[in-house]
Amino acid sequence: MLTTAEILKLVAKTEFRPFTKNDFMSFGGVETRNPLIGEIGDLVVILDGDLVCVVNENCEEQHFRLKIAEVGLVG
Repeated sequence: MLTTAEILKLVAKTEFRPFTKNDFMSFGGVETRNPLIGEIGDLVVILDGDLVCVVNENCEEQHFRLKIAEVGLVG
């Protein structure tokens, strides 16, 4: 199981591209209209809104929800 830090590192280092028609057919469970996909080593990383999905070479998936708080300016 990947840690939060490892997931953030994967997202930061992966070069993403928009989904193609074939990606939508292969990964039909995406929830947003404009998901992104990229490969890093033996892993496929999918950004689907605030969801990160990591798929390994054995087609095992791990899903992570990004929880990013909005910070307002004080002043």
